[in-house]
Amino acid sequence: MNILPIGILVGMLAASSAAAQTEKGHTYLRLSAGNLSYSNQDQNQFGNEYRQIFGSLYPAVGRFVADNFLVGAEIPLRYGHTRYEEAFIQIPGVRSASQVDVGLGPFVRYYLPGTSNHRFFGQLNGSLGWQRQRQISTDDYPTGTRTIKFERTIDYQTYGAALGYNYFITPGAALEVAAGYVRSTLGPDRTNGSLDIRAGIAVVLPAD
Repeated sequence: MNILPIGILVGMLAASSAAAQTEKGHTYLRLSAGNLSYSNQDQNQFGNEYRQIFGSLYPAVGRFVADNFLVGAEIPLRYGHTRYEEAFIQIPGVRSASQVDVGLGPFVRYYLPGTSNHRFFGQLNGSLGWQRQRQISTDDYPTGTRTIKFERTIDYQTYGAALGYNYFITPGAALEVAAGYVRSTLGPDRTNGSLDIRAGIAVVLPAD
């Protein structure tokens, strides 16, 4: 039995299946995560404690409108929470702040032509976002506890570009990583830029 030609044939079939995933008419589904961070400082010599957690999810759906050319939309979801406790001061207290972001925006992506399971792409994206902020400050005075709350909702815009990579582990599913740069605009006078690194899994459904 000649094993070598059979192995070559299997490899060619797997490669052609991966290439077919980026053909016109296919549907793209993705869930990725990014900007994950957690920090924790236990009580130090001054009695202070600090905790912080941030994370983002990016569900997305798209359609290949031409071979290797994907157009879609994603819903950025972000959460962050910070808590700071001061114990050994004249007026001990707790400070906490949280934020929840929801966005919606389009993206366009182009895959470099290829026939292997390893596919590289470039992407442009933008979104409109809304952020809900909440801050609570609690101070323990000798005469009692005073709590101050502050809440507001702001809107903003983002736009960016990224380079990424898909590894098709099966003909219909791929691991995905992307790294790029994003700018956020909060009103006419405030903009900031940041690196945007994401990892997740994508599913490609065949054309109807």
